[in-house]
Amino acid sequence: MKSRYYYGATLLFLILLISSCRSQNSESSEYITDSRANIGDASVVVNLLGSEFVDLDDNNPQASANKQLKKTEPAETYYTLTSPSTLLAAEVSVENSVPLKTSAGINPVAVTQGPPLDIGHKFRLIAYRASDNGFVDYKDFTVGTPSTNGGLRLPKDVIYRMVVYSYGTNSLPGLTGSEMSSFNAATHSYSSNGQNGFLYFEQPFRPVEGDNTIPAVILRHKIAQVTTKINSSALSGSNNITAVSPATLIGHNRIAVFNLSNASVQSRSAPVNVTTTFGSQNPSTEWTSNPVFINAASTSPTNKIISFSANVTIGGVTKPITVTNGFTIKPGFLTTYKINLKEVTCGALVNGIFREFECYNLGATQNGKPFTPSADIHGGKYQWNGKAMSQTKDQNSLNLFPNEAGFGTSNIPDGAYVGIICPPGYRLPTSEEWTSFGNSNTFIANTGSGTYDRGAIVRYNGKTTLFLPFAGSRKYDYEMSGQQGSKVFLNNSSRGSAGTYWSATGSANVSSTNNSHALSLGPSSMNPFGYTVSVTLANPRIMGASVRCIKKLPNE
Repeated sequence: MKSRYYYGATLLFLILLISSCRSQNSESSEYITDSRANIGDASVVVNLLGSEFVDLDDNNPQASANKQLKKTEPAETYYTLTSPSTLLAAEVSVENSVPLKTSAGINPVAVTQGPPLDIGHKFRLIAYRASDNGFVDYKDFTVGTPSTNGGLRLPKDVIYRMVVYSYGTNSLPGLTGSEMSSFNAATHSYSSNGQNGFLYFEQPFRPVEGDNTIPAVILRHKIAQVTTKINSSALSGSNNITAVSPATLIGHNRIAVFNLSNASVQSRSAPVNVTTTFGSQNPSTEWTSNPVFINAASTSPTNKIISFSANVTIGGVTKPITVTNGFTIKPGFLTTYKINLKEVTCGALVNGIFREFECYNLGATQNGKPFTPSADIHGGKYQWNGKAMSQTKDQNSLNLFPNEAGFGTSNIPDGAYVGIICPPGYRLPTSEEWTSFGNSNTFIANTGSGTYDRGAIVRYNGKTTLFLPFAGSRKYDYEMSGQQGSKVFLNNSSRGSAGTYWSATGSANVSSTNNSHALSLGPSSMNPFGYTVSVTLANPRIMGASVRCIKKLPNE
């Protein structure tokens, strides 16, 4: 449906029936001049009355100018590592999302939260003949400045397709040849680094001899405007924000080619970064950015295409924030995104106390979502002495010969696990710690069923605090049954259904093979959450398994 807002302040330009000449090449948007010899029987100006929008959320915001739309995106959390086992969580939600509605007049009024066309702002009127779609002429106007040489002069009693557009600023680019094409082919190339929007109106109009006013011109925004709020009130200790710099929105298209017949977008340029400034503000737990226009369009409410990054100084400590693909963009909407900051510690109960674990498997992509199943966070595969197979190789390869895998085939001696490089202050869990881990924690069931959608999920105090993907393992064995063929590191066929995580504890040798204990995850119909969490003993040390490091205790 369409919603309209009207108000009393209107802009009527006094019309002086004076014909004049102007050179198209000398057109300047800073002055009201005729584009060329522009003589007609009718003079046309516009009455900028208000704004109109299509209610994209299928709601019906009534007369309340700042009414929040009913349908809002669910909050989503993005994580930035501040240490191997701690995260700065950025919970992103839509604080409000309303269509941008702009009006202009002698005393301009903003019908809602969008910026008004203010005194000095430029807008352009272009006329195309309806009979053959041919370009006729154009004229630029300035809000609050009466035209000294009248309106756009046109032959009378002819039906025209009248296009009005503005950037909502004090300037407009010069008219281009593409705008002088036929009505159905005419385009305008909009370019902005986020400072201005694009507002549009079109309707048929038939002027008569003398003075004519196109009534009730309602400009519609075609570019989204985004404001970002950062809130640190949930952080402990000294939590006032004192600086935000630099702050960047990622995914803006600097150029958009608009069809002037309907303001649809013909094409957009490649995405670029746009700086969004927070300026100087008093120390507080919430800072608000200056609004920025973002030229992009999400294909659905779940199509989040704009990212945000910033360094935020809180309590004297600068913390990085990264929100990857966190904002949905709806052209013509003013949206305020609120980022609530929280501290999250990755870990689980071990021997009666909460122990910190690394948030990601060793070798995983630190994608900002350590609790969300995905291929990115499975990590690499490691022999017990630390020889590594990358996550990419593990996921993209089938059977691998030892030289292809980068693995050795000789027995690995006791104590060699120190070759597994945990971050400083972290180490491999012992068998006893993994056993306590399996017996002490609350695990919940998986909802996914794909290869990369499952793992052991730990809940502590009602929140997910650890996720161990079912990343499978790489066993060294014959490539065919019956000990046929060559020995290889077999295709990781258990990915998605099982996982093996090394411990620092060795075990008795079996058949001349050096073994170690490991945490084993696998399917189970007995457990209510659907998988086992137990320690197995005879795991050949040359096998490729996952690694999740635990933080050392203060006395270690």
